[in-house]
Parts: sequence; structure tokens; C-alpha cells
Amino acid sequence: MSHQFYVNSLEEVKRTDSEIVTVGNIDSISSKLIEKFDYAALGHIHTPMNIGYDHLQYSGSPMAYSLSEACQQKGMNVVTLDEDAVKIEKVLVKPLHEVRKLKGLLEDVLKNPSDDYVSITLTDTDDLDVFNLQEQLRKAFPNLLEIHRQDVRFTNEEFLDEVDVEAITPFEMFCKFFEDITKEEKDILIEVINTVKEGI
Repeated sequence: MSHQFYVNSLEEVKRTDSEIVTVGNIDSISSKLIEKFDYAALGHIHTPMNIGYDHLQYSGSPMAYSLSEACQQKGMNVVTLDEDAVKIEKVLVKPLHEVRKLKGLLEDVLKNPSDDYVSITLTDTDDLDVFNLQEQLRKAFPNLLEIHRQDVRFTNEEFLDEVDVEAITPFEMFCKFFEDITKEEKDILIEVINTVKEGI
């Protein structure tokens, strides 16, 4: 049994966010050092996997400890050692609450409430009442971990192709990028730009 980062090749091992990079100041150890054992029960890597051989096994963590482990099938290994063979049986574990990532319109996401631990990315392009949407999401998902907004206005790569950045003023650029900007927002924008110019 060993709690260490063993590798057959660095490309084979996928780490998750909750794993520390080193153990005992050693980043990794070659699996060749333990190949001759009948079975190696390894800990440290949260993803279930073998390291080059079936008898060198990371059973993985019994629960997900970060969002990078969302949708992983967790479990444990039951190992039977005979004189002539090693039998490995995987026993799956179903947690009371899964770790999941959800993405979609607020209306669609709310149709499937859950007690799971969830990270939600909203794709609505319309303005949403921040406090109201948080209240709605927390009511539908009591174990909500985080909320993200995917705003197409900030991810439109065509913007730079359409605009001659050198030929327009900062104010004009902002107004073109945020096409639904209000008069009040324009007044604030002019004030901010003038303040910045004064400080240069």
C-alpha cells in the first residue's frame, strides 16, 4: 500500500483540482519500482485507474472533492489474492449527492431541481435580476456551489473584425460593443473616460 504519485508515463495520469502536486517533496515515482508486487493498492490520485498494469491500481477517492471530478464514477477495489492469481472486483459507490456541472438558460435549468452539488453556467442573453436568479437557483439547488454567466456580448470575436479600433474613440467603441447601453450608462461612461484622461 502506498500514498504516492506513481506514473508509467506522465501523459497517462490526469490530476484533479483537489490533488496536491507533490507528496513528501517528490513529484512522481516510476511505476517500475512496484511492478513486481502481486498487487499495489495506491492512493493520492482521485481518478480510478491502473498505472500500466492491472495489478497497479489507484481505486480513486470514494467521493468527489472538486468540480473537476464531476461525473466520475467513484468506487473501491475488492482484491482477492490467491497463490496463482489476483482477482480484482470493482465495487461502485453512489453518493447521496453527486457533483455536477449544469449549463443552459435559467428557465431550463430550473426545470430540474436537485440536491446535488452543482456548478451552474447560465447562457441567457437577456438581463437577469441578479438577486432574484440567485434566490431561485438556491431554492431549486440547496447545495449550489457556484453560478457563472456566459454573456455572448463578451465572447463575440467578430467585434474586432467589424471595428477599426484605431479610427474610433473609446466612447464610440464602448457604445458599439455594448449596443443596449442606456443614456444613464453613457453619462457614467463619459465621466469615467474623462477621469481616466485627466489622470494620464
